[in-house]
Amino acid sequence: MSGPLEGLGVWCTRPGPAGERSCERLARLGANVIHVPTLKIEPVDPAAGELESIRGRAEDMVVALTSPAGVENFVRVLTSRRPDGAAWNCGAVGARTAERARELGLQVVLTSPRATAADLAPAVLSQTDAPVVLVPGSNLQRPE
Repeated sequence: MSGPLEGLGVWCTRPGPAGERSCERLARLGANVIHVPTLKIEPVDPAAGELESIRGRAEDMVVALTSPAGVENFVRVLTSRRPDGAAWNCGAVGARTAERARELGLQVVLTSPRATAADLAPAVLSQTDAPVVLVPGSNLQRPE
């Protein structure tokens, strides 16, 4: 298959179905892909003090969720309900993340127009009046 990556060898280290999708896209662009995952994605539990500071601001907070897995980990750690019993308000990066958030009982107040975190920030700022935005993320976050 020809494309902009024609003739290049690419080692894809991303695990699971997401890695398989990445490999398929790279191959469509012409790359010779070797899929050998070397990464592991796993949830990390925040410290108790961090959780208390989040719970204390829950009512005026929008949680920015960047992936379906992020939604699952957020609900695992904090449940789908704020301390006052209402669903957490959240913004979602892309339709799949929003769908998973709704399935798990979160209140989706906005969805970014494209599935990138960089598109979520302007959407949050323009569509909500929440003074705090919590963005759970990994140590591999992009600068946006």
